[in-house]
Amino acid sequence: MAAFTSPSTRSSGYKITAANWNELVNDLIYLGSSTASAGRPAVMAKSTATTSLTQDNWVGSIAFAATDEYSTDTSMHSTSTNNSRLIAPVTGLYQLTAEIYADAHNQFEPLHMMIRKNSAGSSTGGTLILQNTACFSTNPVVLTACNLATYVRLSATDYIELFLMSEASGEALVGTTQAHRFGMIWQSA
Repeated sequence: MAAFTSPSTRSSGYKITAANWNELVNDLIYLGSSTASAGRPAVMAKSTATTSLTQDNWVGSIAFAATDEYSTDTSMHSTSTNNSRLIAPVTGLYQLTAEIYADAHNQFEPLHMMIRKNSAGSSTGGTLILQNTACFSTNPVVLTACNLATYVRLSATDYIELFLMSEASGEALVGTTQAHRFGMIWQSA
């Protein structure tokens, strides 16, 4: 696949060439298209693991070791090395998304999610990007879903990680029932 090319700024009156047009089209096409293109940098990592949550403690470095749902740039996520990280390949504005699923155990306690930048696996390291809280479902047949989405400006090689905390005891993430997802997509320079 072709590599992503950061768009060029042109002066007023510049005539668009076929090469410019092809660069623009290729950078806007997503993986899965019939056109061989890397598209804009994007990744959706997923985890099908069951992970135990410790009451009132942040669980960091959620392992997204399953095959990525999609990826237009393999440098954005590794399923084997530092698989909790999503890495920005170019500087720019990124949209971040995360969704996780937990079992209910008939409790009604908060579940917290947090995304941090350059935190090296530490729930207090790096920079806090976003935090969200959801309550566990009290219906035993309904999974608790917690999700968040935001935009953040990242420099090339910055990375983000997802952290979780439950205020209930005995809770677990249940990726075997519904895959957890953690993604980012480049929006603009």
